[in-house]
Amino acid sequence: MVAAWKAARTTFLVMVFTPSIEALLQRNDVGAAAVAQGTVDDIDVDVPHDTAALERELAKLNATVDAKTVEKKKKLDVGTHTSSYTLLGDGDCRCTGNGAVNRYVSTAWSDLGYDVADCQDVCSSYSWCQALQFGHGYGGCFIYAAPNTASIRPASITNFQSNQAFLDWDCEVTEVNHIQGQCYLKVAAPPATPSPTPGPTPSPTPSPTPAPTSAPTAAQATTPGGAAGGATAVGDPHLQKENQ
Repeated sequence: MVAAWKAARTTFLVMVFTPSIEALLQRNDVGAAAVAQGTVDDIDVDVPHDTAALERELAKLNATVDAKTVEKKKKLDVGTHTSSYTLLGDGDCRCTGNGAVNRYVSTAWSDLGYDVADCQDVCSSYSWCQALQFGHGYGGCFIYAAPNTASIRPASITNFQSNQAFLDWDCEVTEVNHIQGQCYLKVAAPPATPSPTPGPTPSPTPSPTPAPTSAPTAAQATTPGGAAGGATAVGDPHLQKENQ
């Protein structure tokens, strides 16, 4: 059972690698002629049929594809953006009443190796882009300008035609028509949430300062024969009167 599975998997991988094998054959005259005539199968080629060798070749191809994807992004020169989109419907983007919209047009977008995600990247790179349409014809990409943005938009964009970008078709995309393709609306980014303002820090309440305690007054001794507390006849009219 395991042997049968490995054989089937190897056959599949050989089929996957056939285009790559043909490319290798074209490096010599015999191989190039065979590819041109469609007689590659008649040539005795030492093709790796073991699974491990084919997987190594597959890894190399994957690396090549990844490198080409990075290179494609460099050619677009739009970077990475985080805008999100919602599908408005099947058809071309239109304003209310099937009204036309200012737009930049690339009719050969797919021929250039780009897809709908790349079209969205272009729209996301411009604040004035309100929507996009992808799929018209053979995979075109149209990006639509928001109303009253002519003063901030470029006169031209790489890989796009701008003959429909400045025609005073200032309106908001709200519907689609019957033309081939799909219309996507850019979702407005939510406003940034302000950081909460911290409450005022209360000033520390100073500890009460205790009132100073007055030193105790010593009691005066009673003088024999005189009034308590040191009172004498001299200076006290009441006592002076009693002594008279």
